[in-house]
Amino acid sequence: MELAGREKEIKDITERFQSDRFEGLFIYGRRVGKSDLIKECIRKSGIKAISFVCRESLFHDNFRSLCKNVTSAFGEEYLSFTRLENLPTYVFRKAEKEN
Repeated sequence: MELAGREKEIKDITERFQSDRFEGLFIYGRRVGKSDLIKECIRKSGIKAISFVCRESLFHDNFRSLCKNVTSAFGEEYLSFTRLENLPTYVFRKAEKEN
């Protein structure tokens, strides 16, 4: 997939994905192709990634879907987390075991 006129953004984001530093990244705007941009950067960088798009629904519904996405990315059955804050710890521990 080619995203016309997004070469600089793709290069910048891909470099951050491949960085050894711990970095955060905010991509925002309405109807500007954020999801396609992120998918292309993940594809080009070759990293393992978990992506999730929140829906316009209740927090609980989005949280349950996120939990399912995260656990399935590690080949596990659905795990229900009691708090959102527990997800990053789970991901970091799983990622450490894979490396």
